[in-house]
Amino acid sequence: MNKKTHLLPLTRRGFNTGALASFAAMAAPAPSAESGDDVPWYRRTFRWGQTNLNEKDPKRYDAGWWRRQWKRTRVQGLVVNAGGIVAYYPSKFPLHYRAKFLAERDFYGEITRAAHEDGIVVLARMDSNRTSEEFYKQHPDWFAVDADGAVYRNTEHTEHFVTCVDSPYYEQYL
Repeated sequence: MNKKTHLLPLTRRGFNTGALASFAAMAAPAPSAESGDDVPWYRRTFRWGQTNLNEKDPKRYDAGWWRRQWKRTRVQGLVVNAGGIVAYYPSKFPLHYRAKFLAERDFYGEITRAAHEDGIVVLARMDSNRTSEEFYKQHPDWFAVDADGAVYRNTEHTEHFVTCVDSPYYEQYL
């Protein structure tokens, strides 16, 4: 009996699942690897947590609660959104939108320092696929448009404009 191999179109979920499995395989220690400080963080960090910050968090984030949560769940690594659409640190770039209640704080830095004090590695997450209207007005050629030339906006947050992956936004600005 002849078996045919069917190749399905690659979906975002399929790609992400495959990428995650590949990353996990690369991160796994070699059978003879010792656990300790001489082993790089990416080969000894297996249990990850993620903190998705929002603009209100600089005012209401309960660092003590999160530190207890990290300890309770025994996370070794933490993914924290740092910048991109919203900066959680005092960005030096004038068009980089800062979290509404950030003021002059380095909120991302505070979370990172707390995690490091608890022996947790941090991976900065950056979501850079859209920006504010002010940014769009300064660089309209950096944004995705439809066949009629109308700029794409985020469906959930319509105040955000979708950037074009083939533009100087990705090649120069980021």
